[in-house]
Amino acid sequence: MRWELVDIDVLRRAPDDLHLGEDTAVYVILWAACRPIGVERLEPVDGRIDRERLQELVWKYRTVLSRMESPKLDCRSFASVVVCTFQRDSALEGILTMLEQQRYGDFEIIVVDNAPQEPGTSEIVTRFAQARYVPEPRRGIRYARNAGAHAARGEIVAFIDDDCVPHPRWLASIACGFRDPQVGCCTGPILPLRLRTPAQWPLETGGGFNRGLERHVFCADCRDAEALCLPLHSCLRGSGANMAFRKSVLDRVGRFDETLPTTEDIDIFFRVMRHGHKVVYEPAAAVRHDHPEEYANLQDRMYDWGRGYVGYLLHIAATDTAYRKAAIADIRNWFSYQARRRLWSQLRRRDPYPRGLTLRELYGGTAALAGFWLYPLRARFRRLLRHRRPEQSQIEGSE
Repeated sequence: MRWELVDIDVLRRAPDDLHLGEDTAVYVILWAACRPIGVERLEPVDGRIDRERLQELVWKYRTVLSRMESPKLDCRSFASVVVCTFQRDSALEGILTMLEQQRYGDFEIIVVDNAPQEPGTSEIVTRFAQARYVPEPRRGIRYARNAGAHAARGEIVAFIDDDCVPHPRWLASIACGFRDPQVGCCTGPILPLRLRTPAQWPLETGGGFNRGLERHVFCADCRDAEALCLPLHSCLRGSGANMAFRKSVLDRVGRFDETLPTTEDIDIFFRVMRHGHKVVYEPAAAVRHDHPEEYANLQDRMYDWGRGYVGYLLHIAATDTAYRKAAIADIRNWFSYQARRRLWSQLRRRDPYPRGLTLRELYGGTAALAGFWLYPLRARFRRLLRHRRPEQSQIEGSE
C-alpha cells in the first residue's frame, strides 16, 4: 500500500475531497498553526476521502486543542543553533533560510561542515548574516556536534540535522522547555517531510523518530510505574536530530561521547538525568525529517540503530555500576522483543513491518555484542604484536 502525506490546519477550513490512486491511503498530520496536535491514518472509500470526513477530523481536533495548554514561549535567552552537515549543499540553503525566519529574539547559527572536501558549504554559509562556518575534519556526527557545542556562545544550544526542516516557531518552542531551571535538555517530535517511496513508510511506522505529541518531563527521581521514567531508556526521550541543552549543563556533564558510533545523543540524555537534571519532551518543538528514499539506506540505518543501541547499553554496563544490572537486563529484553514479538509476528504475517529491516537491526545488535566481547582479545593481540615487532626488527638488522 502507498501512503500520501497530507497536512491539515484545524484552525482553517477542511480541504476539499481527496482523490487517490489505487491502493493508496492517507497519513494526516493535524496542526494548530505551527504546533502538531495529532496524527491520523485514513483509508479511502471508492478511491477518495470526502470533505465531510475531513471536516469531522478537524472538529475532533479542535476539541482536543481546546483542552491543551498552550506553551508560553520564551525568546529572551541568547541561543545557538548548530547544524551539522555532510555533503548536503543542495538542502543546506533551504534549512538556513528557514532558520533565519525563526520568530525568536537573539540567536546565532553555527554550520559545522563535517569532513569538508569542497568549498561549497562555506560559500553557502557566507550568504546568511546570522550563520558562522565551522569545519570539522574528523568524519562522524559525534565529532561535528562537539565542534558545534564548543563554538556555541548561547545560553541554549539547539541541534538540528541537515535533513530536517523547522517551522518558524521551532526555536521559541524548544526554548520554552527551559523555563524550569532544573531542565537541562529539551527535545521535540520529528515528523516526516514526505512519504513518497516504499522505504519511507516503514521508518515512520516502525518506531522511527516520532515519540508522540504529548508533553513529558523525565528525571532520575521520577516515581512512575512506567519504564519510560528510567534514565536508562533515554532513546524514548527524543533524537539527536531535534534536541537542545543548557550550555552550562553541557559543560558540566561533558560533551558527546566520541567512542560511541551512533548513539551519542541518547547517551548524553542519560548523563543529563544522571547529573540530576530534567529532560523535557516538548511537542510544540517539531521538525520535519526527510526520511531515506532508498531501501538500502534504510537497511543501513536500521543496522546502525541496532548496533548503536546495544553498544550504548554495553557502554553503560561497563562504566556505570549503579545501572549495570539494568543495562544487562535491557539488552536481554531488547533481543527478546526483536526476535519474539517482532520477528515472530512477521513470520506469522501478523505484522506488516518488513522482516528484512528487523533482521538488519538484530544483526547490528549482535555485531555490537560480539564486538564488546572480542575487544579485549583484539587489544591483547595488538599488545603482543607491539612487543614482537622490536624483536623482529633486531633479528633482521643482525642479518
